[in-house]
Amino acid sequence: MIYTFRISEKRKQEIPLSITLMGIEHHQEPINRPQGTSFFQWFYCEKGTGEVIINNKRSLISEGQGILIYPNEPHSYCAVQEEWIVSFIGFEGSNCVEILKTLHMHESGVYHFAQKNIFRNYQDKILNLKEKPRRLREKELSVLCYDFLLTLSE
Repeated sequence: MIYTFRISEKRKQEIPLSITLMGIEHHQEPINRPQGTSFFQWFYCEKGTGEVIINNKRSLISEGQGILIYPNEPHSYCAVQEEWIVSFIGFEGSNCVEILKTLHMHESGVYHFAQKNIFRNYQDKILNLKEKPRRLREKELSVLCYDFLLTLSE
C-alpha cells in the first residue's frame, strides 16, 4: 500500500524536513525516471532481488539492503526475480542534504541495514499519525523523519 502526506508550501518553509510518501511491502513494478524525482527516497528490500541503475551505475539489491536516491538523479529499477517486494519512504525539505551528509550518506546508492526491522518500526509510527490533525501530523512527521535518518546512520 502507498500513502502520501501533503504539506503546504507555507509549511515547507517552517518544517525543513518531512516525510511525503510511504510504501509498505509494495510489489515493485519497473520504473524509469530519466529526470529523477523532486524528493529523496529510501527503499528497503523486503523480498527478492532488484536491479537499480542510478546515474548509469548498476547495482543489485536483495533482502535486507536499502537504496538511497537523491532528488533529480536519473534512475531506474526493476525486479530481477519474479517477485521483488520493497518498502519505501520519500522525504524532502530544505535541510535534507545537509543532514544526510552530516550522517555520512553523501550520495545515492546501495546501503546495508544493520537492523532489519527499522523500516517496519517507522512505518507503524507513521501510520499512527494518519488520523491526527494535519498541523500536528506535519510536525510529528518531521520529527520522525529526522529520527529515522539518525537511526539509519547507526
